[in-house]
Formats: sequence, structure tokens, C-alpha cells
Amino acid sequence: MAADTARTCHDGIFTIRSEPPVPLRLPLNSQKHNVQSSMYVRSGDHNEGWDIILGSASSLSSRAWVFQESVLSPRTLRYGKRQLFWECSHCILGEISVAPLIDASKIRGLRDAYMSSLKMLLPAGLTRSLMDDCTPRGKIRSRDDLYNLWLLVISKYTQRKLTYPSDKLAALAGIASFFESRIGDRYLAGVFEGDMLRSLLWRVINPTQASAITPTLSPSWSWASVTGAVELEVPFTATSVTPLLVGDLTAIVRGVEIMLSDGIKAPPQHLTGVSRAPLEIEGFLLLPTAKTKIGYDQAVLNNIIVCIHKETRNKVNLSGISLHFDIGKASDYDLTNIHLLHLGAWEWTFGLTKRTTRLEIALVGLLLRPLDADVSSATYQRVGIATVKMHLQLNDEGYVQFVRDMEEVISRTWKKTVVTII
Repeated sequence: MAADTARTCHDGIFTIRSEPPVPLRLPLNSQKHNVQSSMYVRSGDHNEGWDIILGSASSLSSRAWVFQESVLSPRTLRYGKRQLFWECSHCILGEISVAPLIDASKIRGLRDAYMSSLKMLLPAGLTRSLMDDCTPRGKIRSRDDLYNLWLLVISKYTQRKLTYPSDKLAALAGIASFFESRIGDRYLAGVFEGDMLRSLLWRVINPTQASAITPTLSPSWSWASVTGAVELEVPFTATSVTPLLVGDLTAIVRGVEIMLSDGIKAPPQHLTGVSRAPLEIEGFLLLPTAKTKIGYDQAVLNNIIVCIHKETRNKVNLSGISLHFDIGKASDYDLTNIHLLHLGAWEWTFGLTKRTTRLEIALVGLLLRPLDADVSSATYQRVGIATVKMHLQLNDEGYVQFVRDMEEVISRTWKKTVVTII
């Protein structure tokens, strides 16, 4: 049972309903079923429950610890201001509505849930229906489906509040354990090893209000290392199509070791905080130069502009580079001491014709700060994420040539190396 009308832990589950509508008694007669009785109906706004269902008007649903209780509970009875709500993995029902407010059987998958008219992830109770082994139509869920759902769970969970920020991983441990058993993958400080590359593409929504969590219980590459809500930069930038990795310069995750405070390796199924978690990645690094004194915009875009041939220049639209720092803003950092690690290029195809393909490409990299004056040590702290987005309308031959030329410039002008992020 959820006390959604309670403002604090001291308020009870019961409350006086605000402006309860007066029920109207109507006769109910059925000769076929030999029924002579009455039924009661009352007027009301069928949308009045969304603020409770989605948590915007519920102090309870704003708490991070409650999130996993809502997701993992098979059934929840919610006490709202005007009515009761029944929430389970199949549907959500309200007192004033005969039909379900949401019917899980009509949700084919994660895309339907995210692209609904609500423009957000489903309520916690129905999120569980997407965690089942099969869809409502009997289709077996793939590992990628569960990876995608986990990324959305992170986005939803980090919007909630914690009294103690150090509980950020602990308050999600129950759901993490559920996913770990379903996926069959190693869970590492908030991300899954098999989806490590995409899981690094998070960014803080309000970095000027964020801060590092102390004591340090997560590595800098994990979303759990900072306060505030995060969103995943690539997987859900476009909600209508699934992004795909393209090209041959995608970074390679060499491995990660999770260490506890006593200096020993974390045991399997370790779901809470860690002391140290060095992550090794092989990729191409853009080192600081004199050009970076004016920011990364020109330094990075110059690398891309040279790939645009004269005949295709009017078919490639560069939207510029975006620097998203995890804490604070760009002016808080010495950009001449920030390195950029290229993680990969993701594409979305929006339209096909006989001659051209309309698509978007996003180059994404991590902003890293060296922890040692000796650059050769290659030990870094993550401080943000950088993206360059391009809209293209090229034929197949022109597109392949563009990607090939772009990667040739990166491989020639950037440094291929192995970095350790802690």
C-alpha cells in the first residue's frame, strides 16, 4: 500500500478526500441475468490520477528508496487525494474509470513505453512487465531489450531524491539483482559489463547543481559518482529508431576490476559501493594543443570538416560540438588539460529513397582529466562527455566514403592508446 497523499513519514495513509464527487444512483435491471439492483456513478476528470501515478504530486514517489519497492512489488494499492488506484504488472485501474488507465497487454516493448503520449517511462509498477522473460505477445525478450530497459531505469531512478547520496547504489540494489539474474551479466557499480560502452554515455541534466558524492563509493565513469538526475546521451536521443554503431574506430573496453575498501576484489553479485574500479579502454585520444585554448569546438570540428568533400558539403549539416561536464560548467575547467577519448559513432536512419539516405550521426567521447603530471601514465578521471552531431543526406557510396574519410582523419591526427579511468 502506498500513501501517495502523505507529505512526510508522519502522515497517515488515510486522508479526507478533496472535493469528493457526489455519486449518482441509477437503476440496474437485467432480465437476462435476473438482476434488479442499482449502480452508482460519479463525474470526474479521468486524467486527474496521472499526477499520482507518475509521482509528480506524490512525496512518496519522489523518494529513491521507494522506486525499487514500486518496481518489484507485484501489486500496489495507491491512496490518492480523490480516489484509489490499483497498480500491477498488467494494468493500472482507478475508481472512476471502468477501463484500465494503462493496459500492459497493448505495450509491445520498450519503444512503445517510451514513445507513449506521456513522453516518459511507464509508472514503476508497469515497468516490471517489461522485465518479464516474454512480452505480452509471447516474444522472448533479448539481452539488448533488457540493457535498454536498464538504461531507462537509471534515468528514471536518478530523478528521485536521497537523504544520503552515498545510498545511490544501495537503494537500487534490489532491481540490479533482478536484472543481473535476467541478463546473466556482471554488474559493475551501476552498469553492466556487456553494455559498458553505451553505459558510459550518461550526462548530468543540471551539472551546475551537481556535486561529487562523498565518501567516494563509485568510480568517476559511473553515473552513481555524482548527485542529480542523469540521462543517456545516445540510446534515447532519438526515440523512433534504434541507434547503431558504425565505423571501425569504436573504443574497446579492455576490462575493469572492482575493489572493496579492504583492497580485495569484490565478490560476484556485489551490488553496492566500491572503493576503486579502474576501467581500461583502448581508443583514440585527442590531446590538448594550443587550439584547445579557444575550446574544443574548433579543434574537433576541424577534424570533421576536412572529411566533407566539396560535392557533399551542402548535404552534411554540422550542429556543432556539445560539451557536457558532470559537475559545473566549461569555464570551471582548464580545457588545455582536458583530453577527449573517442568512444564511437552512432547513427540513426530517418528516411530512405531510391537515391539518398537521410540519417544522423553522433560522435561521442569522454572528457578526461589526467591525474598525474606524467601524461604517459594514462590514468584519468572522467569529468564529462562530448558529442558532435551531424545530419546527412547522402547516397550509399557518399555515406561510406564520408565515414571512411572521417575515421582516417581521426586515426591519423588522434593518438591511439590505452587509458585507465578511475
